[in-house]
Amino acid sequence: MMTASSHNEINQSQTHKRATTEPTTEKQPRTSIWGTMTVFGGGRIALWCSSLAIGCVGGVLIGTIGTFLRNPHQLDDWTFVILMSFLAGGGIFSVAYVLLVDRTTITGNIPNPEENIESQWREKASWASMTGMLLAIAAFIFLVAFYDKPIAPLVVSSGLLAIILVGLLSGLFAYAIVRKRDLS
Repeated sequence: MMTASSHNEINQSQTHKRATTEPTTEKQPRTSIWGTMTVFGGGRIALWCSSLAIGCVGGVLIGTIGTFLRNPHQLDDWTFVILMSFLAGGGIFSVAYVLLVDRTTITGNIPNPEENIESQWREKASWASMTGMLLAIAAFIFLVAFYDKPIAPLVVSSGLLAIILVGLLSGLFAYAIVRKRDLS
């Protein structure tokens, strides 16, 4: 004879079995390697159009600002604005696309990337890179401040390039060291 508690256990077991084998009715978003939705809910067309609009407006703004900062003997104003708009617009479009795409619609996405070990390595390496760049900037400013003679533009350009290289190399070395330390 079946008791009430054993009857409840059988019903709960059957209910659990049915709940785990039946497909869910929630609609999962489509995914692709480029993403299919914007973070504000629009589809692929909204993603491309909004990124393209931001890229065009940003490119024209940078082209216009660059017109006032350039050497007036190089190109005429309209040619320069158009050239700078195309060059800067592509980069701004790419940044806008990355910022506007919904991460959950990208194939193979990681649900919480901040909890990933590689992102922790990159975070530590970025701190080292920033520290290296700040030290290089301080050293460059110190050298320039106590130099009595006029400084050639080539020296300034070389110094800025050296600062960027110090930042990149310190980030790469820090990433390799942190990765090796955590893996061993």
